[in-house]
Amino acid sequence: RHENKRRGLFGNWMDHLPLPVMEILRPQLGRRFEALAWHPGTDPALLAFERNATRHNSLFMMRSLLRQGPVFPAAALKALPAVPVTLIAGAHDGIVPHSTVEKLADSLPGAEVHTLDECAHQIMLEKPDEVNMLTDAMLARVNAGQA
Repeated sequence: RHENKRRGLFGNWMDHLPLPVMEILRPQLGRRFEALAWHPGTDPALLAFERNATRHNSLFMMRSLLRQGPVFPAAALKALPAVPVTLIAGAHDGIVPHSTVEKLADSLPGAEVHTLDECAHQIMLEKPDEVNMLTDAMLARVNAGQA
């Protein structure tokens, strides 16, 4: 189950490679990550910019985050008070399954889910205008509730 166990980025043998081997395979791993995290229609200039910006990211940190990051069971969130929450997901996200977003929304009182078409995991980079619009709408909901 997604909530109980970290699967790593790839969910297969590649997640268990020694770090020196991962560094050697960085181009292949990068292509796999891009396939999971970016919509195929993403602007090639944006992808090139991000490849350059992240080319020195530590694979050790990435692997540690994926394997050892905290996992919060969605059902435990039901005890939280109802506050405005906006969940934004990419329709083609290959890293966070949409079923996980739905579980989270079902467990958070007051949650709204917005799924962005032609978008994957990198929602703030792929669809910044839509993300900003949805964030502004959530802030308006919060402010309306405090008035």
